Amino acid sequence: MSGVPRSARRKAHPRPRRTFDRSVALAHFRWEILRRTAEYRADMHDILGSMAQTIGRTDTQLQRECLENGGIIPRVLGAGFSSPEHYDAVCRRYGLAVLVHPDVPLSVDEMAAFPVFADTPARQPTVTNPVRLRHVARRGGNVSPRTIRRMFAQKPVEPGPFRLTLKRIHLGRLDMILAVFDARTQEHSFRRIAKDLRLSLDQAKRAWATARHLIAKWFDFESHLRSCPECHRYLEGKRDRMCARAEQQIGLRRTGGSRLRPTNADDLELLRARSQEDLPARRAGGSWRGRRRHDG
Repeated sequence: MSGVPRSARRKAHPRPRRTFDRSVALAHFRWEILRRTAEYRADMHDILGSMAQTIGRTDTQLQRECLENGGIIPRVLGAGFSSPEHYDAVCRRYGLAVLVHPDVPLSVDEMAAFPVFADTPARQPTVTNPVRLRHVARRGGNVSPRTIRRMFAQKPVEPGPFRLTLKRIHLGRLDMILAVFDARTQEHSFRRIAKDLRLSLDQAKRAWATARHLIAKWFDFESHLRSCPECHRYLEGKRDRMCARAEQQIGLRRTGGSRLRPTNADDLELLRARSQEDLPARRAGGSWRGRRRHDG
């Protein structure tokens, strides 16, 4: 049992607003997933680059000013990627009320105070009895939950275009899934991730599989192939494998060596015999030579 008093533990983990806690939590995770996708990061790169030329800043200066001001990207009267029309079109594409720099994380509390998605919370309150509401407001004092339910109803809001693709979402596991994703995309091994996050090896692998489902494309594959030296040598036929990040993106498993091992004549003969069922499969239990000696 923890030695921390119960009142202190309760204050350390404040509950979000019960009316909108699930909607706000889902919006928080939607943002954390969106800002990791290649498409959104590429769109923000184009918009910030065009804005820097419009207002006479370098890309580095504009990036720093944007992050210092909370990461909100304003609408600028420019042309091309920095035009208000393009800004509004990108907002509609991702269901956002305002564009935010992809390097800015937003907590649940920040999302509740400033929801960046247009459909957050997913159900808006609407007054059903304004006369009763004015009477309660003049009277003052505490309002019972029953009175609140009689005065307010829930008005559904049209869901935005960017939604989580999971039908059943365990909100308590999504932070862990994103932590595994961030570590894995930094080319950390599953054993190291499991040790750092205090998970089992199987939990780390399942979290990575779920993250790859949520964030299907997390970097621009085409531009990566042009800029990565290892992948460039692979395209030229000078290397048998792409780099680790490229293989993670397309779902290939890494092996101990970077090149394929040559197959000799004996291995080819064994493979032919197994394919024709002259020999049992390798995983049938024990080696074929060992079973033959035992039978003889």
